[in-house]
Parts: sequence; C-alpha cells; structure tokens
Amino acid sequence: MERYKEAYGIEEGKGAAGHNTIVKMADYQSAQAIAAKAQEIFNESKQLIPANSTSTTISAIAKLGNDLSTLKSDIDSKAPYDKVVTLIDDTIQPSLKAAFNLP
Repeated sequence: MERYKEAYGIEEGKGAAGHNTIVKMADYQSAQAIAAKAQEIFNESKQLIPANSTSTTISAIAKLGNDLSTLKSDIDSKAPYDKVVTLIDDTIQPSLKAAFNLP
C-alpha cells in the first residue's frame, strides 16, 4: 500500500483528505504490479491446497481470491486511497487469516 499512498502524494503521517489525483505515475504502476503479482501468487498457491480441506477453508480461500480481485480492480480503476486501505484492513487481512489459519 505504500506505493499506492505515494502515488497520491500522501506524505507519511498525513491524512488522505484532498488527495484524489494520481501524482506519481511510477508509484501507481508499482502498486498495480504488486496487486497483480499478489493475485498471481495466490492463484498458484491455491493448487497446493490439500484435496481434503474443510469446506470452511475452501470457502475462506475462495473469498480471499475474490477480495484480491477486488483489490486489483480498485487499484486499476484508481479508487481513492482510503477505500483501498479499508478493503485491505477490514476485508483482505481477515480473509487471509481465515484461509490460512493465521493468528
């Protein structure tokens, strides 16, 4: 998220209010590439899930896949920084923990 934050010109320790335009294209493109790579790694790792996984695990993994797709879509469409951060903090992190039994 650091690259996406910098793409909007949001300085460390400052709020995102008033930052609605991409000002650093290289940072924006880095954020796009990172989101795409995260989705690619996730898709590759899904193949390693044991066939005898519980339905809860399988559902959590499917949800995480959808959440990562949403993240990539939001970044590609230049969604506001606050929206993307909220998606990560409130949706993706809990999904990741549930999918892989992380503390």
